[in-house]
Amino acid sequence: MSFFHLKYANAQSQILNLDVRATILVDYMFRTMVLERATDYLQTKTSAVAHTVEETTANLSHLQNIIEQMSGMAASPPLGGQDGGEGVNGDDARDAMSSVTGTAESLEDLQSKVTQLEEMLKTLEYQKKALEEAREKIDGAVLEEIDVCGDDGTPLGLRSAGSSSAADILDSRLTYTLCRQTNDNKVVQLSFAVPPDDAVNLDMLLGPSRIKVTKNNSKSRGKHRRSVSERRPKGKKKGLTDITNKNKKNGNHRRSATTAQ
Repeated sequence: MSFFHLKYANAQSQILNLDVRATILVDYMFRTMVLERATDYLQTKTSAVAHTVEETTANLSHLQNIIEQMSGMAASPPLGGQDGGEGVNGDDARDAMSSVTGTAESLEDLQSKVTQLEEMLKTLEYQKKALEEAREKIDGAVLEEIDVCGDDGTPLGLRSAGSSSAADILDSRLTYTLCRQTNDNKVVQLSFAVPPDDAVNLDMLLGPSRIKVTKNNSKSRGKHRRSVSERRPKGKKKGLTDITNKNKKNGNHRRSATTAQ
């Protein structure tokens, strides 16, 4: 069996059969790899990155506010310190600070988390830029433009080969890149690389104090909550039932899978 490797979308690769007509292969590559897989990846990943940016920004602001409060309290004189009275000891001071800020962590621990969140935002910004550039490559693509390129980036004419066998144009076992050639003869490679997700996981880093932002809910846009909750059933006392653990997600985004042809 003659086959070749095709690179496309987010650094994906698939093995395709060469023993087919060029027109059939081009049609498959366009509808499956451009319209279906690449487009779906861009839509899903763009939405996921935007949501993670919103949550990360909310948690970063929250931690920075806590650090500001703790720094202000640490700079204040201890109780009884100005008039010679008995001041509070270290444990009491930490307890008092925890009751105000809602955390028993030290300033150093909180600042470390802030630094990790800031680095995470940088990675997310790189991802956003890469996704925007990838979108420009895919948007407006039509069947008549689809082709494959060799190592030098030159289209090999698969789209104009008609009913000829793809094996007459492509060499078996070599690797090519999906591309498009526009009406103005501009060649666009339909393969791109989005930076991988940062290793920091918000749940692991922040634990129960993590602020969660409801995804795709216009009514709650801009409103951040510590946990996901649901209203009480009729007949029960007032209050909210915490269902955070029931709806827990791992936060990892998977790239769209490829299936060998």
